[in-house]
Amino acid sequence: MMKFEDFDLMEDLYWSNEEDLNKADFGIVKLDEHGRVIGYNHAQEEISGVTKSFTLNKNFFRQIAPCTRIFQVAGQFATNDVLDETFDFTFTQKMQPTMVRLRLLKDQWGAYLLVKRLQQVVA
Repeated sequence: MMKFEDFDLMEDLYWSNEEDLNKADFGIVKLDEHGRVIGYNHAQEEISGVTKSFTLNKNFFRQIAPCTRIFQVAGQFATNDVLDETFDFTFTQKMQPTMVRLRLLKDQWGAYLLVKRLQQVVA
């Protein structure tokens, strides 16, 4: 089973099918070279409250999660050909503020935004 922190996770993601991605206990958003969503697993649906069918073929940074349209997230994807960065972030779009750990992965074979919930927001 894939782990969020795995060193060789990019290779595992590349060879995984949809069933494998849905077994992960963290959110996985697969992006094309323009930032459009081409994959979205069940865990990400649960974390974000946004369905896969709604996200597919939409620009993640503009149409799905505009709160990520900052250099730390969208800018990293735009300016780096190879990327493996992990940091804490607060999602604020279409949900209560949600603390997550993001891992941005990108190389010549693909780009992924991984999302791991850090805490449950208490209303």
